Amino acid sequence: MTEKKTEDPLSPKRRRGRPVDFSKILAGIQAENQRKIDQSKPYEELVVPLEVLVESVEFRSANVTVSDQFVGEGHREYLTGQVQGATYQVSGHDVVRELSFAGGWPEIVGEIVRASVFRGKTVDLSVKDPFRASIYETLHSGSVYHDRDFQEKEQALRIEVLDKEGKVSRTYNAAGR
Repeated sequence: MTEKKTEDPLSPKRRRGRPVDFSKILAGIQAENQRKIDQSKPYEELVVPLEVLVESVEFRSANVTVSDQFVGEGHREYLTGQVQGATYQVSGHDVVRELSFAGGWPEIVGEIVRASVFRGKTVDLSVKDPFRASIYETLHSGSVYHDRDFQEKEQALRIEVLDKEGKVSRTYNAAGR
């Protein structure tokens, strides 16, 4: 009868596959973050002008309420204000058909406008060391902006109404800008 040898379950001989090289994983994460940073642009460079003719408009308004109780019945709600905006149907651009504008309701139907649009997207960076990162570091690892193509629906940050000579006659800034 042969005697069976028992090996240590954590022995390298019993491990399947190769040992994990964490330095290669970290180097890959850092290289990917660097690629994202190299392709990024400043926010100001991604705010681009867009000249269009405003065809029609749809105004919108909503009440904003706050409650004093999170769970249960009998809580009170307080009207704390309103949110206003407009959606403009536009023509004169290859892609963009609709401009949203947060804030007041400028009457600009039939006018040629120059809208400032953020033509960018936010790209999140990976946490530098996921093996030692706290929850905060995982959620707040940073982000950069990348260029993107125009979309059919865009958000206007600023609207400048142009006169017949192409000069700015009126300017409207979106709420919070």
